[in-house]
Amino acid sequence: MARWFCQVNNHEELLEAAAFAKERSLHIFVLGLGTNLILGKHIDGLVIRNNIRGKTFSDSEVKAASGENWEELVGFCNYKGVPGLENLALIPGSVGAAPIQNIGAYGVELSDRLKTVETLNLITNEVVTFSNADCEFSYRDSRFKKEKEWFVTGVTISPRNELVFEYPDVKAYLEENELKESSKAIYRAVCAARVRKLPDFRRFPNVGSFFKNPIVTTEEYQRLKDRFPEMPKHIDPRGIKLSAAWLIDSLGLKGESVGGISISRQHALVLVNHSAATFDDLQKISKFIRKRVYSAYNVLLEVEPEVCPPQLSL
Repeated sequence: MARWFCQVNNHEELLEAAAFAKERSLHIFVLGLGTNLILGKHIDGLVIRNNIRGKTFSDSEVKAASGENWEELVGFCNYKGVPGLENLALIPGSVGAAPIQNIGAYGVELSDRLKTVETLNLITNEVVTFSNADCEFSYRDSRFKKEKEWFVTGVTISPRNELVFEYPDVKAYLEENELKESSKAIYRAVCAARVRKLPDFRRFPNVGSFFKNPIVTTEEYQRLKDRFPEMPKHIDPRGIKLSAAWLIDSLGLKGESVGGISISRQHALVLVNHSAATFDDLQKISKFIRKRVYSAYNVLLEVEPEVCPPQLSL
């Protein structure tokens, strides 16, 4: 529950909301679709629900307001024949949340495709357009996660023709369906993989991948590989990316539960709220998983979704 709540549909309403918060010295919490958000307790401030809409397409760029639905945007790009976002299909959430989290899947991160991020500073009312480099992107991170004063109002994306299809799920789908590599075929492959592997958050409440895939050095990976030859990996510019799902699954933790929360039997990275679970339940099962993985592999898992209020720890 929030002390104050409002929905903004345009920049003028956003400025009014920011002024309301300043007059009362309220903390501001921005809410998109809430699909990557964990609420821990009462929010003592103003929650601003982002409903700023609008999108345009051209051969050189895609512009979308931050209140647009990300899944729908990628699907519409696929329908219009605009390439580049197909690997990011069916990721739930708003367009505005996408650069904050630097969402990614199947070998592509949003930062690989993003041109600019348009923002409004909630403190100064300054309108600033950040270039890709200015966003300080890293794995599931950006400057906007740390600098909460920036309200993302829109993004500009550059279409890309290079195809990324090396992930086994994607390659297998293309081969099984005798499809040539194309943006539309990869979109179909990614959608099929996500539907098959991930429980639908609309039926089984969850926030998607609960832990980030850990990145280790080449030396650390080799030590692990010597002990666990079957451990999968993906080459990453920052080192070797391990599969957090594999680490959890290899310990036989699927189906384990605490209170109303359980580790999905469908995908080891997903924690499902089955019966009005509490934040305490979530804390306990998160710490249980992290402890088991660290004990077995000496790898520390990091929580991926945002926790609000931010001082609450998982």
